[in-house]
Amino acid sequence: MSVKKNFKGSIENQSVSTIIRSVAERKLNGKLFLFNEKEKVSLCFKNGVLKYAYSNIEELNFSDYLFMKNKITLDEYEKLVDNYNLEDIPKGLISLNEKEIIKERKRNARETIFYVLNWESGNFSFLYEECSFLGGNIVLNLYEVIVKGFRKNENWNKIREFLYPYENIVIFDTSFDPNEAKEIRLDREENYVLSLVDGTRTVREIIGKSKLWDFETAGILYAFAMAKILMLKKK
Repeated sequence: MSVKKNFKGSIENQSVSTIIRSVAERKLNGKLFLFNEKEKVSLCFKNGVLKYAYSNIEELNFSDYLFMKNKITLDEYEKLVDNYNLEDIPKGLISLNEKEIIKERKRNARETIFYVLNWESGNFSFLYEECSFLGGNIVLNLYEVIVKGFRKNENWNKIREFLYPYENIVIFDTSFDPNEAKEIRLDREENYVLSLVDGTRTVREIIGKSKLWDFETAGILYAFAMAKILMLKKK
């Protein structure tokens, strides 16, 4: 029987989106740690599905997150800080019910991933170990989260540099099943840009044909590429 080996590496050599997506595609069980000198994020996976997120980042730590979003009172916040097992909130400790807690965990996990997607330095490690989910499971479509996260990027120079030259042909990534697009909740603009991809049009042609602003179209193409839904091929 083969023993699964933990693995680690540098974020400078692999992007955060690539690391997260790799864990999901390989359907791994365990904890993915992303960290730099001051910040640490832990993502728990079961069969490649993200089930839990934790960070020591003040505004994203779940206790602080609930308080800052006005979901709990100061008294409840202090109880969480004193008693909170990060993977389990005892019933009755706060006024939120289990369904509401899961909903907020999901939102918190999305924002946590949004935050780390743009890290360009730091390290990661993956440990094969069981995660306990006593406080309720969350299920996120990571393609969707990565697309939404990168759409927040307003660095036009970075987007333009990635898409250049505009004569590159835009095609579906070889690792992506186009049928999976049906399971991703895309907004109207994202669906529209995706509909312009026919495997023959270049970046320039898609931007020119799009009824959206050039920056918005380019940003959506960039987000799809970073999520490995689309890729660029030399003409």
